[in-house]
Amino acid sequence: MLVVDYKDEGLSTPFQHVCFLFSGGMPPIRHFRAKCAIGPRVVRDGHATSINGPSQGGVYDAEHNWRFVSIEIAATHWQGRRRRGGAVLRNVFKNSVLRSLDSDIIDRLGLQPVKFELMHEIEYPGSPIERLYFVEEGMASMTTTFKDGSQVEVGMFGYESVIGVSALMGTKKSLNRVYTQIAGHGYSCTVESARKEYSLGGEFQTLGLRYVQAQLVQAIQSAGCNAKHNFEQRLARWLLICADRAHSTRFKMSHEFLADMLGGTRPTVSTAAEVLKQKGLIEYSRGEIRIIDVPGLRNTSCECYEVIKNHLDNFTEFDAVRIA
Repeated sequence: MLVVDYKDEGLSTPFQHVCFLFSGGMPPIRHFRAKCAIGPRVVRDGHATSINGPSQGGVYDAEHNWRFVSIEIAATHWQGRRRRGGAVLRNVFKNSVLRSLDSDIIDRLGLQPVKFELMHEIEYPGSPIERLYFVEEGMASMTTTFKDGSQVEVGMFGYESVIGVSALMGTKKSLNRVYTQIAGHGYSCTVESARKEYSLGGEFQTLGLRYVQAQLVQAIQSAGCNAKHNFEQRLARWLLICADRAHSTRFKMSHEFLADMLGGTRPTVSTAAEVLKQKGLIEYSRGEIRIIDVPGLRNTSCECYEVIKNHLDNFTEFDAVRIA
């Protein structure tokens, strides 16, 4: 069952359409049931159309008199294309921010689909931030790079992320390197369109501030974790967060790369990974790591995992002050 919150500017309160999906040919037939204070309405091509009938709700059907209305809606309406009327697109996007925005904001952002190839460099220190990226699948890391060429991970991006969000706070050039660790796809928009939407002081601004808050929590907790907990705990925490963000328990990653991400050495990573393998928590071979016991890995990890996971999973529900 797909639920769409329909926001009509002419109403003081939004109402709901409950959409029942039936198997069959394409495009799919969707039966809508609507209730609102001023009577039933029907969604056609993404916007509301009033229909004659009872004034206190009800459901219209041409043959069965106020039961159901069958409407054919092209599948592209639920593939991230243009919509009208402010419907919240809950079942279109996987990205946490995009899922929380209504169609009017999505239209103004002018999203374009993008693929994230493995090791694709999204940002580099000193380079202009020209686009924002919303990850749907895959994972990227943000690292601090030092003069000797070494790097340490300071942030992680997955389905909850807005890569380049610092540009909304006034940053013009990237301070860090951001690149893809696990290939995937998502959407992007220009910094200009994002800044324009952000300046309106609406939901996009609120969600942007909430995401920045979640990033700060992740960075602060990770810094404390690196100082307090042993490498085995830190590796378990990192693998779990990686799996959550990428929606996958299998990924290609060398020990050298893990050493960079965790600020350790290859021998240290190899020793910790072998401990986790002997406990039956992970498997690794030829640069591929697979988590085989998620509950066991959680028990091995420190409490930092749950803190970071909670903030990244639920940041869209946190309070944030809008800047008018």
